[in-house]
Amino acid sequence: MDLKERPIIVGLDPGIKTGIALIDLNGNLIITKSSKNFSKSKISEFILNFGNPIIFSCDVSPLPKKYLPRGYSY
Repeated sequence: MDLKERPIIVGLDPGIKTGIALIDLNGNLIITKSSKNFSKSKISEFILNFGNPIIFSCDVSPLPKKYLPRGYSY
């Protein structure tokens, strides 16, 4: 399977410093990253480089739609 097609779970902590954690469906950590300068497009690009997000988790409810990659909704 192409890495960009594998299903992944995204953990997102938006704020002044945005944090992202990506895990596979077995719970294995793929990568973590945090940055003060994460634009919407950079967040989407980062996530989509590692897989196809099927679950988004966030510490705020509801998840701000600006953090979802283009074409995703809830």
